[in-house]
Amino acid sequence: MVGGACFLFIGLIGVAGAIAAGVADPNLGFRIGFGPGFGCIWPLVWGALGFSILRNAFSKLQLKFLRVMGPVNIIKVERTDTIHARTHPYSVHELPIGGQSFDVPSDLADIMMQGIPTPCIIQKAVSAVSSPPN
Repeated sequence: MVGGACFLFIGLIGVAGAIAAGVADPNLGFRIGFGPGFGCIWPLVWGALGFSILRNAFSKLQLKFLRVMGPVNIIKVERTDTIHARTHPYSVHELPIGGQSFDVPSDLADIMMQGIPTPCIIQKAVSAVSSPPN
């Protein structure tokens, strides 16, 4: 929240700086070049960043907990990663349960017995509700 307010303040510095520079320098070319850049673009960029940070700071995330039960079946999956137009294969372990797959550490198979029905609780973010500051 403090970061968003700081970004809004930095945006206002742009407007004040453009006005002060325009008053201090009577050159019309300087005013036309400096005024829109520092007085309009600067505040729009920093103000948008500050506004988005403040909006996210005051939003409340609603969570939903689901209880699913199913057999444990940890599987090894091959995936590919493309870096600089080169494809690199790598493998991860997944636990498919409740219609979703979760990346899990490989040693989880030592803790959870394969094939035994196990209850799991899944946390899902339903929506973000914005609330105005008090």
